[in-house]
Amino acid sequence: MSIEKIVQEELASAEKRIMARIRDVFDSIGSGVSSSTKAGGTKEKAKAKAKTKAKRVMHDYEALAEKMATFVTKNPGTTGNEIREALGIGEAVFVKTLRAGSKKISKRGMRRGMRYFPKGYRVTGPSDDAPVLQ
Repeated sequence: MSIEKIVQEELASAEKRIMARIRDVFDSIGSGVSSSTKAGGTKEKAKAKAKTKAKRVMHDYEALAEKMATFVTKNPGTTGNEIREALGIGEAVFVKTLRAGSKKISKRGMRRGMRYFPKGYRVTGPSDDAPVLQ
């Protein structure tokens, strides 16, 4: 057997293996199965699950925003730290909740001196530390 014939046989064998592998990859892409999803899952199921989770989380923030608005209505002029301690939430959750409840809560001041009030609450007097309802 000559070297040329051995090389041709090896090339033909390698070509068959490569083509079979390419077919397998295209078949898996065409069926919607992704290696990033759970075993046996599909991309559609993964997307549906992600959408459900996102809705649930936003719903939780809206419910927490209601509690925050109630607390701020009862205690106008409170700081962010006081609100977080009262509701038992962390800073990241506080910020997201504040965005969800932005139509019901207003803020005055800057940075650490920021105080939170119910929307439409009027503060009169020399400072925000002594709010007076008009």
